[in-house]
Amino acid sequence: MLDLIISIVTILYMHLLSRKIKFGLYVGLLAQVLWLLYIIINSAWGLLMLNIALWYICIAGIINWNKGE
Repeated sequence: MLDLIISIVTILYMHLLSRKIKFGLYVGLLAQVLWLLYIIINSAWGLLMLNIALWYICIAGIINWNKGE
């Protein structure tokens, strides 16, 4: 069930960002929390580097977006 929820949240996050909607970055952070849970529960440690990079991208995006307002 977690994998289905992660898929939906990730699709929503990417859709919002493609529409240049700032809220997408916050949904992206939620997606990364869910991915981290998935990584830990399933011992999918190969995805951890990707998860860390996407945390950085979302946080940097929020900071940069707020500078532009």
